[in-house]
Amino acid sequence: MKAFVFQSEKWSKYIQPIHLLKKYYGEKFAFYFIYFVHYQGQLIVPSIVGVILFSYQMYWFSVTSNMQAALDTSFNGLYGIFLAIWASVFVESWKEK
Repeated sequence: MKAFVFQSEKWSKYIQPIHLLKKYYGEKFAFYFIYFVHYQGQLIVPSIVGVILFSYQMYWFSVTSNMQAALDTSFNGLYGIFLAIWASVFVESWKEK
């Protein structure tokens, strides 16, 4: 059992090879990599909300057969406000990290 734990610990340190990137490319590149890993992780929330909005718009288009009415909904403005709030939360979470 200890050999398995040792192997998993040995493997787990290479999930995000930050120390290897820092050693090979330099600290600036490793910092850039960490930023984009954090950014991609945080993009899940607005993408889910965006897919829900898109699904609603496609549903509304199938009901009305009017693309203009389907795309010009009040939810677009709410989504914009949501993205502004999300961006603020993202910046604060990056500062904290």
